[in-house]
Amino acid sequence: VPTINYVDPRFRFQHAFKYALGFDHDFGGSLTSSIDFVSTSTRDHMLVDDVNLAETRTTSEGRSMYGEITSSGSSRPSRLDAKYGPVFFFHNRSSERSTSIALAVTKHWTSRASAEFGYNWSRTRDVMTLAQNTAGLLFQKTPIDGSIATRRLGISAHDIPNNFVAVASVPARFGLTISAIFRARSGTPYAYTATGDANADGTTQNDLVYIPRRPGDITLTNPSAYPVLDAFIESEPCLRTQRGSLMKRNSCRNSGVTSLDIRLAKNFSIAGAKPFEVSADIFNLPNLLSRNWGIVRESSPAEEKFGLLTVAGWDAASNRPVYAVPTLDGAPLMPTRNDLVEELSRWRVQIGARYSF
Repeated sequence: VPTINYVDPRFRFQHAFKYALGFDHDFGGSLTSSIDFVSTSTRDHMLVDDVNLAETRTTSEGRSMYGEITSSGSSRPSRLDAKYGPVFFFHNRSSERSTSIALAVTKHWTSRASAEFGYNWSRTRDVMTLAQNTAGLLFQKTPIDGSIATRRLGISAHDIPNNFVAVASVPARFGLTISAIFRARSGTPYAYTATGDANADGTTQNDLVYIPRRPGDITLTNPSAYPVLDAFIESEPCLRTQRGSLMKRNSCRNSGVTSLDIRLAKNFSIAGAKPFEVSADIFNLPNLLSRNWGIVRESSPAEEKFGLLTVAGWDAASNRPVYAVPTLDGAPLMPTRNDLVEELSRWRVQIGARYSF
């Protein structure tokens, strides 16, 4: 059964309208400041839908269904044309937008001594974050918030609402210059999805999980595991505040990230020769000083987080899927949180040399 990709004849590459307003002020004494406001509205944002699906019903959870779920938990999509599998349709929708406000203060004492502080607040919304390179992956990796045909505008996977940067450069003795960069930003967003195919569209990993209010609000194959599930929901604010509904896309957020990098640069001047510079860039200095510092943790590296519930069947009387709480050796197993990100947690040193001629 072939998978088809086709493009709307009226398809256009996306373009953006940006409105920018900025103010700069010189306080004297080499102290300056600025504030910038930027609003971006995207036209003809690209979307991918599987248009070979028939919407069959809406569950008691509020989820749009596109086929049947069997007693074993597998899915049978309702195809409009059974000769084909997924038919991915590339088309446009003008909905993506973002807003950004940036503040900056800069102070210079000498040509080599300076400090700059910057803060950026931003808000980014879209219906589908273009983070994959094929139609199938793009459809699979973007959780469905709403229905396939009417995805809701929500938090983008690129949304970083707060970002602070401080940069300082100080000359030391013997031609040595020490520079430091400190960064602190909000964590990236994500949401919990159901393992399996909760809406029977033939695609796994893209169905946002239903968050029950009470035991009778959900059908479980292992109801004795509900207290563990309930405790996990209560411990996670983004789950606790959405009880009784399907989770909103990207409504959870990873822990914030901070980093401190320094640069040591030494100028050498030899009579009759051009000057040259030797430098050492140390990334994640805190981790170099202590193995317990500079650690970066996140609960999910992608827009979706798996494992809260697994689709295990269909409850016809309640018009909703049957779920199972994952277990390990018979004990309920909840998703892990704040996992170590090894690559970002390691310290690194880069040695360089520059010769001017």
